Amino acid sequence: MIFAGKAGGFMAEIGKLLGEFKGLDYAPIKFDIAEDLSYWSAEIPGKVLA
Repeated sequence: MIFAGKAGGFMAEIGKLLGEFKGLDYAPIKFDIAEDLSYWSAEIPGKVLA
């Protein structure tokens, strides 16, 4: 409801810019960053690896 913009507010305004809402999928997100900021990595298994 919130991400579809049906609850109003900020997300409703963003929804106007995006057009038709196709749905929402849940996925684990893995994020790692070095204490000295020398490297980072992010992964959504099967979708994104950075």
